[in-house]
Amino acid sequence: MAYLRVPLFIAGVLLIAFFIRIQGVSILPDQQFTESDAYLYYWYAQIISDHGHLPERDMHRWLPLGRDLKQTLNLYSYAIAYAYKTVTSVFSNISLYHVALYMPVACFCIGLGALCLFLFHTYGPLFSSTVGVLLATLPGSIERSAAGFGDRDAWCLMLGILAVISYLVSLQAQSPRRRLLWTLLVALLCRARCSSQRLSWQALPFYFRGKRHVQKTPKTSQCPECARYRNTCSCLSERHHFRVCI
Repeated sequence: MAYLRVPLFIAGVLLIAFFIRIQGVSILPDQQFTESDAYLYYWYAQIISDHGHLPERDMHRWLPLGRDLKQTLNLYSYAIAYAYKTVTSVFSNISLYHVALYMPVACFCIGLGALCLFLFHTYGPLFSSTVGVLLATLPGSIERSAAGFGDRDAWCLMLGILAVISYLVSLQAQSPRRRLLWTLLVALLCRARCSSQRLSWQALPFYFRGKRHVQKTPKTSQCPECARYRNTCSCLSERHHFRVCI
């Protein structure tokens, strides 16, 4: 029975986390989410599911030219679409809406399960169970990884946890080949994580450049793409303007 201890322990922690995060599904209206960005990702996932890819421009945004989708890496929408295709190959009655609805819960549970597994083998069951239960019941994590939230917070958290775990495992690997494989996996996860975070919050470059830049008095100039007027910051270059036309 010793070999069943690890999967049973992890399954128990994940069941707690999953059960807490699906409590609001019963009171959520059909085809509705609890966060506004979720509708955009759901709509993109529908396009990817029907056509296999996104168009070059989103003509529902930034009129009259449309939003250039080549500037954004919509990895989360692709993940929803291909998760839907995978799930429907086994359960044909599952809709894309249900996949998008439960995607934050699934991402959080995957990240939490990987973390508990690593901590179990590294520090033992007591430490792993304590960390797992604390993270599963942490109020801040529940709000942004509950079913229906739909934003990329849980997705980014999962990629970050997997990247850190892969890095720590690569340091513990004895074989050079295994160490190289784990290091390559770290690079891929970090790339996906940075792309997802950059797209989750497009003001991220301003955050890293410092508050003193954002606090400058903005000036008004004409946007070369849409021929409208928009705000720019006097200390930033033209390519770092605020992407909101007024």
